Amino acid sequence: MVDLDKLNPPQREAASHGTGPILVLAGAGSGKTRVITFRIAHLLAQGYPPTSICAMTFTNKAAEEMRERIAHLLQDKVTARKLTIGTFHALGLQILKSERKALGMPRGFVIYDQSDQMGALREALRAIKDMSRDGERKFDVKAILARISLAKNAFIAPNAYTGNPADEYDAITVHAYPKYQEMLRTCAAFDFDDLICEPVRLFERDPEVARRWAERFRFVMVDEFQDTNNAQLRMVRH
Repeated sequence: MVDLDKLNPPQREAASHGTGPILVLAGAGSGKTRVITFRIAHLLAQGYPPTSICAMTFTNKAAEEMRERIAHLLQDKVTARKLTIGTFHALGLQILKSERKALGMPRGFVIYDQSDQMGALREALRAIKDMSRDGERKFDVKAILARISLAKNAFIAPNAYTGNPADEYDAITVHAYPKYQEMLRTCAAFDFDDLICEPVRLFERDPEVARRWAERFRFVMVDEFQDTNNAQLRMVRH
């Protein structure tokens, strides 16, 4: 059993909460992450399988620290390793790997880092230069990637992006975004934003896949929930 007496009364109430949603509101340094750690350990001690529990964090370091604390509370490293604890992007990658066929991607698909993304976007710009009034003009690739990232996280499809026509970078992004996304698919690649946005899109167009993942994780906990963006929130809701 997990000794919940190590927590103060409000923490203990949250950690021992059964099924159903719960929101913990507290200031910085008040032990919110500690509550999640004890709650997971308590659920495991109650007999819930580790495969039914998912905890999401914002950094890999936070995820590993949480796993280590749970292992210490349970005195059981094997069970702690079976838990799904990681960043939103790590969970997204897990979903993409499991559902690659539904996404039409091969087994060996790749994840582009920023350098890869910049290379793909430069290729896209070269491919569309004759479509723009700027010809050979050099654009700030990072500025265009930032616009594409914002569009993806707002779930704006490549062909639906309009931006501000008076903004020269928005205007070139209208052409660059679809071509960039086309190049990713040609190379069987996802970028960092796709790790969250593509699973959400898949869940929304395929209710059976969404149901399967919802049933897989009976308990989903989010550390620092107040920092989630729109895309991350939509992932949690599914």
